[in-house]
Amino acid sequence: MQLLWVSGVSWDDDAPENLASEWQEFKAQLPSLKSVSVPRRMVKDFVSLEVHGFCDASELGYCAVVYLRTSGEDGTRYVHLVCSKSRVAPLRKLSIPRLELLAAVLLADLIASVAEALTPLHKICEICAWSDSSVALTWIKSCPSRWQTFVANRVSHIQDIIPPDCWRHVRTGDNPADCGSRGLLPDDLVHHNNWWQGPSWLGLDKVDWPKSTVAVDLDVLYEERKVTVLTVSVKESWTDNLMNKFSSLRTLQRVLAYCRRFAYNARNQKMPNNLLSGPLTPLELKQALMFLVCHAQKHHFASEIEKVTSGLSNSLPKALKKLCPFLDDAGLLRVGGRLSRASLEFDVKHPLLLPRDNRLTYLLIDEYHRRFMHPGIQTLHNLLAQHFWIMSPKRAIYAVVSKCMKCFRVRPLGAPAPFMGDLPAYRITQLKAFSSSAVDFGGPFDIALGRGRGNKTYKGYICVFVCTATKAIHTELATELSSDAFLAALRRFVARRGRCSRLVSDQGKNFVGASNILQRLVEDAAAREAIHFEFNPPGSPHFSGLAEAGIKAVKTHLSRVIGNQRLTYEEFSTVLTQVEALLNSRPLTPLSSDPNDFSALTPGHFLTTEPLSVVPEEDLADVRVGPLQRWKLLQKMHQDFWSKWSKEYMHTLQQRMKWHDKESNIQVGALVLVINEQTSPMKWPLGRIVETHPGSDGICRVVSVRTATGLYKRPVVKLCPLPV
Repeated sequence: MQLLWVSGVSWDDDAPENLASEWQEFKAQLPSLKSVSVPRRMVKDFVSLEVHGFCDASELGYCAVVYLRTSGEDGTRYVHLVCSKSRVAPLRKLSIPRLELLAAVLLADLIASVAEALTPLHKICEICAWSDSSVALTWIKSCPSRWQTFVANRVSHIQDIIPPDCWRHVRTGDNPADCGSRGLLPDDLVHHNNWWQGPSWLGLDKVDWPKSTVAVDLDVLYEERKVTVLTVSVKESWTDNLMNKFSSLRTLQRVLAYCRRFAYNARNQKMPNNLLSGPLTPLELKQALMFLVCHAQKHHFASEIEKVTSGLSNSLPKALKKLCPFLDDAGLLRVGGRLSRASLEFDVKHPLLLPRDNRLTYLLIDEYHRRFMHPGIQTLHNLLAQHFWIMSPKRAIYAVVSKCMKCFRVRPLGAPAPFMGDLPAYRITQLKAFSSSAVDFGGPFDIALGRGRGNKTYKGYICVFVCTATKAIHTELATELSSDAFLAALRRFVARRGRCSRLVSDQGKNFVGASNILQRLVEDAAAREAIHFEFNPPGSPHFSGLAEAGIKAVKTHLSRVIGNQRLTYEEFSTVLTQVEALLNSRPLTPLSSDPNDFSALTPGHFLTTEPLSVVPEEDLADVRVGPLQRWKLLQKMHQDFWSKWSKEYMHTLQQRMKWHDKESNIQVGALVLVINEQTSPMKWPLGRIVETHPGSDGICRVVSVRTATGLYKRPVVKLCPLPV
């Protein structure tokens, strides 16, 4: 069957002549199997019961066969064939040793199955596994970790079933599994005693069994796992190792001081009166700190110390030459400077020199930062300069202070704004005005119940609809922020501006509630209006810049026109409509460079074919224009507006006015502070990013963050990654 598959013969084609002849020969010899008889009873009265298995492989396939060897009370021995299994070799070419190893795996599983069937009834005295492959036997008798993955996995499987000591070598001529690996025709199988009864010596005493040695083959070494050893020599003193173990300078000082005390007491055991004991003294702590400073200077300023000792200060680097360094009595490098005559302490006039990128410098800055209650960079620098002169001090101090959690919580740094995304399709597609709109609420404003003094007022809100294609604005006056009030404004908007198929908004409760109401009223409002709500992520007003800009423009005009006056509902609605007309007369594109052209494309052109606030023109009512000509004229004007929109306005949307830098995406698992403008930064909740929501361009602008109170979806700009 495998040869037929390899030859590529289809279902209805004739087999190749060579395969057909082999099949005819095999078919003709099948009747000879009638003479084969296998006794049903294999186990008779016996003293001992042994299981022997043989395996073999060839390029055609591999086979495993199991025999039972019983010994009677009179010393007679019987060998019975139990079962066998064979497999064809895989189409992917394998080496003969690997095929022999597959045969050993097949034999191990077969012996385990036979032993499981015999164990409840009979006791098995011995299990022996035989193979004629010295390479496979070497693999099986060795540690699996020594070999490559293919061999190691199968050797481990074999050793879990049959111990390596149970495996033995058999000559190829005596191996009955060779019949199954190479194949036999029915006539040959009937009279093949080696297959039915096993090798002739299997019925003899063990001392008469053939002995053979397993020779090491090159294939054994070929399968050895290649191990690469990398030796790295690290020169790290015990002082460096000690500093890296502690994150506090105070703890490091005390540990080192106790070590120095122990060494001192060990050297002065013969003088009990001089031994140190009790709490550490300030002198011991200072000596421990000076020891650390000396070690840091010798490590970073070795050549400079040698030049100062040799009197070659003129060859020092320029940064150190300005400080006129010198060595004090303890061999420490200090700043010479120009304050030697000042009435200050010696440590203040001549502070100790420290490198910027050193563990001691980091611990020292951190200790001062915590001791003096988290001061700013300049204050911390002044405090350190009283005793230590750090090279490039502000860089070193900022590297420490920027990782302080308490300072970060007070003044958290927000994540950089992601790269500005591409405009959605509804922003750059020719659509009927307001068929795709953005909506938002603004306010509140005080609305009077009537004219005169003493009239009560109530709060009013403006609902602004902005066309996403033409930037045309429609305003509605609402008396509350409920879903019902928004639905009423929406119905007035649709009644006056036509059907709206898409509404983009934030996740205000009134918008979400209106969306849910429209979804429930499928046979009523939703079927007629067919409005699809598209919600921006929570806390992301920059996702709907059109609506935010529309609210800002309307409120700017209202604040300048109304001021502190309180208008009635009718007056406020009138002013609001006039502001709407004014905003719809704003030019979408810059004015033409032609001095005779004073017109510009405005949102009003897409609503009424002309600006809504224009200078009065000549009355052309008496000019005769046919109805068809008038209709063609209007159609042409409308097409000219869209042509001008695509040629003059769309290219202005090409540039990214901000958020130009491409930052790396925030990663899942990052710790962040969730910005809440209504509370102080110290009360902002701590959260962990659990999921990112990248856009079509692969840039992540929205994430899901889990806090102590639940799971929220927030924009990246409303998060402050912790400096960890």
